[in-house]
Amino acid sequence: MKRIYIFAALIAIIFVGTLTGLAQKQTKGETRMSDKKEPIDIVKAIFEAFNRHDAEVMASFYAEDVFVDSPDFSAPKRTPKEVAVNYRNYFASTPDIKDDVTNIIVSGNKVIVEFVSSGTIQNPAPDDPPTMKGKKFSLKICSILEIKNGKVVRDITYYDQLSFLKQVGLA
Repeated sequence: MKRIYIFAALIAIIFVGTLTGLAQKQTKGETRMSDKKEPIDIVKAIFEAFNRHDAEVMASFYAEDVFVDSPDFSAPKRTPKEVAVNYRNYFASTPDIKDDVTNIIVSGNKVIVEFVSSGTIQNPAPDDPPTMKGKKFSLKICSILEIKNGKVVRDITYYDQLSFLKQVGLA
């Protein structure tokens, strides 16, 4: 009879220990998940920073080995620093630039964003024709962002570059 009680006690200890271990793992997992932002939250924060013209905050959401490409780039951007420089240039040339998000689609760690970017070019870049100064534009744009470990690892943008060139008097 003593053996049955000892065996039952051991089973109970193992059972309670297993439940305690599972509970601790779930708590740790929930804590880790709550520490990470969801892909949609990261993308929304990037667009909010864009509309505040905060290139450094935008760049802080990008991974060190990011790949960012757009029709207006001569070469893809590969670091958060390059991302920040790129957006600082946009903000300097077009002080009133803003993005109005019209649609967001989330699929796992990928976020597709449709938006309208608009502004008035006030300070054309040195390589741009000075005739662009004062020209307004409004572009429908689509970006696809991939998020891993809370950072953007890929950001590809598509838009009709001919439409932009026509709006600023270059086509």
